[in-house]
Amino acid sequence: MAAVNDGHKACTFCRRELPASELKDHGRRVLCPSCNTVETMLRRNLDGKPEHMPSVDDAESVKFFAHLAEQRQACGGRLNWTTVRAGLITAISDKIIESHTTAVGGVFKPKSVWERKGYTTQQIEESPHEWDPILGDTHAVMLKSVCRQTTVQNVTSAVLEHEKRATAKKNKKPKGGAPADEEALDLDLPLPPKAECNSTKSVTAEHKRQAQVAKKVASQNTKAAALAAKAVSCLHPVCAALEKSLACVAKRPSDASRSGLEQALTDSKAKLTCWLAACRDLLVQHEQEKPSQEPQALASLPFTADDLKPALACAREVLKSVKVSAPARKRAAPEQGDGPADVSAQPKRRRAK
Repeated sequence: MAAVNDGHKACTFCRRELPASELKDHGRRVLCPSCNTVETMLRRNLDGKPEHMPSVDDAESVKFFAHLAEQRQACGGRLNWTTVRAGLITAISDKIIESHTTAVGGVFKPKSVWERKGYTTQQIEESPHEWDPILGDTHAVMLKSVCRQTTVQNVTSAVLEHEKRATAKKNKKPKGGAPADEEALDLDLPLPPKAECNSTKSVTAEHKRQAQVAKKVASQNTKAAALAAKAVSCLHPVCAALEKSLACVAKRPSDASRSGLEQALTDSKAKLTCWLAACRDLLVQHEQEKPSQEPQALASLPFTADDLKPALACAREVLKSVKVSAPARKRAAPEQGDGPADVSAQPKRRRAK
């Protein structure tokens, strides 16, 4: 029975003294809210009691429930199953390690070797000994060791097996469709595993989404490549004409009209040359794509189909202005000695009869 002290009672599990109004009386056991929640979680999430689980009277059990009570208080009065499960595995592992050890036989060595390792004379003399023809009297100190990692793995597997059985029972539909216990709604219980069909549906939906994205990217790449090919056929001759006209204008005498034409030609050439280079890079990138690989989005062009036609028209107007403003060529007068004689000065030929 829990001790009574000025209206306070000690919890049966964690031994903490709390006001009697905060404890839940279960007949022979009086539990605090934390221990009551932990006990309910263990009962609902584990199918049966795991092997080597600390009993109520063990010191390990008191330590286990007291530690979880501290965890619950630190988390603001909330305790999830993951924390309880981890504490249970640690408690069971510690109990196994304390109660079971694996004896590993030592190697026969001289007494001086064991003394240098820190063993006392009594420990060495109580160990098995034998006579060695070379080393003389040798001893084999029996070492006690246990593998904690293996123990924790075994305990975790056992607890997981209990969880699987408990989850399988929960998934069974109760007869008559009885509602779930209201007390379970206040507990942070683990969710049952999703059905395989739901997992398959989610994978199929993800594959469909990826296929749609890849199809959209491929369509956008095809449109961009078509626009780039069309633009190259239009931009290349215009850029060549702009470069040629710019060289011709540079030979003219310096005046206001020449400066304006040079500026217009330079701006148009720089803009269209940049567009032409971008189109060529995109076409090269598009040709290097492999059908077996997932399509990657190509680099975007610095213009659209609506921008191409006005830019070409503007460049052609500049070229036309250069042609119109070109000075007229003067024909050279023929020299008197080399040119043909004046027809009027020559005598007329008689018509033959």
